Amino acid sequence: MAFITTYLDPSARMEVMFWHDIRAMFMDAVYVRHNSRTLEFLKDANGNMLFPLRVAAIHRAVLEIVVDAPLKLPVSHVQNGVFIPPTPRPAPLAAARGRPPPVPPHIVPRPPVLPVIQQAPRPTARSIMGRIASHINLVLLQEKGEGNKKDFPIFLKCYLKAVHKGHAYAQFAVGKLYIDGKVVVQDCTKAMEWFIKAANLGDANAQNEIGVLYTQGHGVSQDYKKAMGWLTKAANQGHAIAQTNISILQDHNKALKIQQQQDLDRLAVIQGRIQAILTQTYGVHEDPIPRLFIILPKKISECNPASLLANQFQLYFLCECGEHTEELNDDNTNIPHHIHIAMHKGYDLQRPAEFFQKYGRYMLTLLEMIKYGSTITGFFVPALPSVEVSGAADILRKSQGTTIPSAINQSIKYLQSLSSKQHAAKDTSTDSFTGHGTLEGTDLQHLKMFIKNQDLDRALGDLYRTITEEGHAKWVCISHYRLAYKEQDQEAFVAAVKVSGGRYDPHLGRFTVSFGSKIQATRFFKVLAKTRRVDDLDVTFDWEGITGDLEAFGDTLERCSVSILRLDLRRFRTRLASIFQRTHTQQQMLARCINLPSMKMIHIILPMDLFELSSIQLERLSFRPKLSFEVVSGQGGFELGKSELEKLAEILKANSTLTTLNLTRNSIGDVGAVILSEALRTNSTLTTLDLYCNSIGGDGAVALSEALKTNSTLTTLNFYGNWIGANGAKALSETLKINSALITLNLSFNSIGNNGAKALSEALKTNSTLTTLNLRKNPIGENGAVALSEALMTNSSLTTLDLSHNLSGENGAAALSEALEVNSTLTTLDLSFNSIGDIGAVALSEALKTNSTLATLDLYNNWIGDNGAVALSEALKTNSTLTTLGLYGNCIGENGAVGLSKALKINSTLTTLDFYGNSIGEYGAAALSEALMTNSALTTLKLTGNSIKENGAAVLSEALKTNFTLITLDLSFNSIGDNGVRALSESLKINSTLTTLSLNNNWIGYNGAKALCEALRINSTLTTLHLFETSIGENGAVVLSEALKTNSVLTTLNLSNNSIEINGAVALAEALKANSTLTTLDLTYNAIGENGDVALSDALKINSTVRISR
Repeated sequence: MAFITTYLDPSARMEVMFWHDIRAMFMDAVYVRHNSRTLEFLKDANGNMLFPLRVAAIHRAVLEIVVDAPLKLPVSHVQNGVFIPPTPRPAPLAAARGRPPPVPPHIVPRPPVLPVIQQAPRPTARSIMGRIASHINLVLLQEKGEGNKKDFPIFLKCYLKAVHKGHAYAQFAVGKLYIDGKVVVQDCTKAMEWFIKAANLGDANAQNEIGVLYTQGHGVSQDYKKAMGWLTKAANQGHAIAQTNISILQDHNKALKIQQQQDLDRLAVIQGRIQAILTQTYGVHEDPIPRLFIILPKKISECNPASLLANQFQLYFLCECGEHTEELNDDNTNIPHHIHIAMHKGYDLQRPAEFFQKYGRYMLTLLEMIKYGSTITGFFVPALPSVEVSGAADILRKSQGTTIPSAINQSIKYLQSLSSKQHAAKDTSTDSFTGHGTLEGTDLQHLKMFIKNQDLDRALGDLYRTITEEGHAKWVCISHYRLAYKEQDQEAFVAAVKVSGGRYDPHLGRFTVSFGSKIQATRFFKVLAKTRRVDDLDVTFDWEGITGDLEAFGDTLERCSVSILRLDLRRFRTRLASIFQRTHTQQQMLARCINLPSMKMIHIILPMDLFELSSIQLERLSFRPKLSFEVVSGQGGFELGKSELEKLAEILKANSTLTTLNLTRNSIGDVGAVILSEALRTNSTLTTLDLYCNSIGGDGAVALSEALKTNSTLTTLNFYGNWIGANGAKALSETLKINSALITLNLSFNSIGNNGAKALSEALKTNSTLTTLNLRKNPIGENGAVALSEALMTNSSLTTLDLSHNLSGENGAAALSEALEVNSTLTTLDLSFNSIGDIGAVALSEALKTNSTLATLDLYNNWIGDNGAVALSEALKTNSTLTTLGLYGNCIGENGAVGLSKALKINSTLTTLDFYGNSIGEYGAAALSEALMTNSALTTLKLTGNSIKENGAAVLSEALKTNFTLITLDLSFNSIGDNGVRALSESLKINSTLTTLSLNNNWIGYNGAKALCEALRINSTLTTLHLFETSIGENGAVVLSEALKTNSVLTTLNLSNNSIEINGAVALAEALKANSTLTTLDLTYNAIGENGDVALSDALKINSTVRISR
C-alpha cells in the first residue's frame, strides 16, 4: 500500500498523478491500471503527450501498478528512468539530494487524496502489446485479452509494420523491449538503433535513453560528451527525467574530476614509495631472505579486519627480475622480465597481528605496485589487467576458481581497512602501520621468524639469490636464475663440493667446503677454476698449509667470478706464520684475493697471532668490496698477554675492517678489560665482542660499560662465564639506558643475583634496542623474576629471555605469567631448571590463553607433573602462536600425555614437542599416537626415556602410516626391543615424510637391524638414522650394509658402540663403494681392528663423499 500526492492540472482540468512520483514508489512500474482498464498518459489538444508524464487521479479507488523486473546491467544502471552512474557518484537520484523532478509552474500541488495503490501481477507478452497499442492508438493491435502467447509473434510482426511507418513512440517502445530483454533477447545495440530512429523524429524519451546508454557505454562506446548532447535535447523538450539525468551527470563529472585528481595524487605517493623500495640496495650480508613480498587471501571472500588471527592470508615472495636478468637473456625471448609473484604454495602467517603492524605499509605499497604498474630504474611492473598472470595466480585459480585481480584487490582492501580501523584520518597517503615504508637488513632477518617453522627446507619461496655487477643481492625465480648460470658447469661444481665433504645451498647460491688436506684442496681448485660463476663461497683451510697453497687458491679465484668469500684461516697458521717475514708480505698475499674485480664482499677469519693482518690497506678500486675480519684466540696454544692485548687495542682504535673479536678463554681479567675499553671508545667498526670465560670482575665490567656509553657500533657482547656480579650488572644497566646499538647481551654464569636482575630490569623499562638477554645460571630468585616481569610489561623490544638454571620458583613463574598477558614482543622464554612445579605451570597456561606472540617456551626440568601438563594442554587448545614446547625432564605421566593428546587434536601451530625424560609409558604413547593420526602441524616429537616399550612403539608405528607431517622422531632409551623396531620398520615402508629417526640405547639386536634393512630398501625419505648402542653386533652391521648398497637417501648413520668387528667393517666398506649418498658414518667405540680399518680406508679411495668416525 502506498499514497501518491495528486496535483490540480489546469490544462487537463482534473487532478493528476505524475509518472515520476509513481516510479519513485515503484521503481519497476510499467503502467497503471484501474480494474481492467489501462490508464493512458494524458495528452494535449493536439494529441501530444504532456510532460512530465501524468495520468488521471481516481479518487476512492484501488489502482494497480503493473511492474516488470529491473534492467540488470553491470557497473551502472537506470533506476526510475534515471541514470545511476558508477562510483564515485555524489547522488544516485535527484530525489536523494532533497529536490524532486521539477513540476511545471502551472500545475498546483494539492494535499494527497490517499488513493490505494496495489502492486499488480507481472504482465504477459499479450498484455504488453495491448498496452503499447492503447498508447499509440493503432487499430492493428487491439487488445485481445489474455490470449495464448503463441500469438505474440503475429502481433509483433503487425506492430513492426506500423513502427516502420514512422510512429516515434512505437519505435521508442521497441527499443525498450530490447533493453528489457523479456519478450525478445536483450540487445543494447539494437535498442540504440530504435532509439536513434525515434529520437530523430523528436521523441524525448528516446533521446533520454540514448543519453543514458552513452553514459553507461552499453550498445555504444562510453562517451559523456555525446550523452550530455542527447540528454540536453530531451531536456529542452521539458523531459523531467532527462533534466534530472543532466544534473546527475554534471555532478558525476565534477566528482570524477576530483576523484581523478585524488587518484593522481595517490599514484604519485605510491610511485614515490615504490621507487624508494626498488631502488634501495642491500649488501649481500644484509639480505638473507627475499626482500619483496605480499599477502594474498586463501579464499576470495569478504575481508574481516576484526579477525586478524583467522589465518585468512598467506605470504608470497616476488621475483626481482629486471634489466639485470634481461641482459642475460640472449636469444631466449620467452622469459618475461617484469617483477612477478613467485611460483610457490605460500606461507601461513605466524603471529599475524605483529606481522601486519610491522610490514603492513611495505606490503600495501607492493600490492599497489602490482595493481597499477610501475617503471622504476631497471624494473618494469605492468599494470594488473595486462599481466599474463603466473605463479601464485595459477595456484589461486586452481584452489579458488578465481583470478589474481580480485585477490590483489582484496589484499589491498584488507590492509587499508586494518589501517583505517586505527587511523581516523581520511588522507589516503597516510596509514597507521608502525613499520617503515622500506626495510632494513634487520627487518628482513626478523621476517624469517614468521615463516621459519614452515620453511624447514629453506625453499625461500622457490627463489634464488644472485649478485649484480654492483654487488647487490637480487632474488629471482628458477627461470631467471638459469640465465645467469650454465647448469652443466654448475652441476659439476656442486658435485666437487660434495666430494670434498661440503654443502651447497641452491637458494642462497652458497658453497661451504672445508679442506683437511692439500689433496682435497687441489682437486677442488681445479673444478672451481672451470666454473663460470660462483656467487657465495665459504672455504675453511683446516690444515697446516704452506704459502704455495694460499697462492694456488688466489690463482683459482682469478679465473672464476666469486662475489662473496668467507675465508677461514684460523687453523692455517703455523707454517704460514713461519714463512712470513714482515706484515707487508702477509698483507700482500691476502690483498690479492681481496682486490679481485669480481669480489663484492669478503670476510676473513684469522688466528690471534696474525691479527695485524686485519689492518690491510685496500687498493683504490672503482668498486671497493665490503671487507671484514674476525680474529679468534685460543688456537694453537697462543696466549694473549698484556703486551699483545695492548698492541691489539692500538690496532682497534684505528682499524676500519675488524668486525668480530673473539677472545674466548684468555683470562684477560679486569686489567685486560680496561685496556679494551679504551679502544672501544674510538673504534667504529667492531660489532661483536666475545669475552667468554675471561675472569672479568666488576671493575672490568664497569670500564667496558663506560666505553659502551659512547660506542655506537657494537651490537653483540658475550660476557658468559665471568664474575661481574651485581655491581657489574648495575654498570651495564646504566649503559643500556643510554646505548642504542647493543642488540644481544649474554650475562650467563656471572653471579648477578636478584640485585643485578633488578638493576637490569630498570634499564629494560626504557631501552628500545636490546632484543636478546641471556641471564642463565645467575642465581636469580623470586624477587629478581618479579622485577623482570615488571619490565616486560612496558618493554617493547626484547624478543628472547633466557632465565634457565635460576631460582624463580612458582611465584616467579606467576609474576612472569602476568607479564606475558600484556607483553606483545617476547617470542622465546627459557625457564628451564627453575622449580616452578605444577602451580607455576598452571600460571603460565593462563598467560598462554591470551598471549599472541610467544613462540618458544622451554620448561625443562621443572618438577611439572600431570596437573601442570593438563593445564598447559588446555591452553594449547586456544593458543595459536606457540610453536615449540619443551617439557624435558619433568614428572609427567600417562594422564599428562592424555591431556596433551587432546590438545594436539585441536592445536594447529605447535611444531615441536620435547617430552624427553618423563614417564608416559605405553598408555601415554598410545594417546599421543591417536593425536598424530589427525594432527597436521607437529614436525618434531622427542619421547626419549619414557618407557614406552614395544607396545608403545607399535602404536606409534600405526600413526606413522597415516601421519604426513612428522619429520623427526626420537625414541631413544625406551626399551622398544626388536619387536618394536619391526613395527616401526613396517611404517617406514609407507611413511613419506619422516627424515630423522633416533633409536639409541634400545637393544634392538640383529633382528631389529634386519627389519630396518628391509625398510631402508624401500623408504625414500629417511636421511638420518641413529642406532648408538643398540647391540646390532657383527651380523646387524652386515645386513645394514646390504641396504646401503641400494638406498639413495640416507646421509647419516650412527652405529657407535655396537660391538661391530672386522666382518661388519668389511661389509660396510663394500657397501660404501657402491653408495653415493651417505656422508657421515659413525663407527666409534667398536672393535673393527686393523683389517677393518684398512677395508674402510680402501673404500674411501673410491667413495670421497663419506666421512667415517672410527
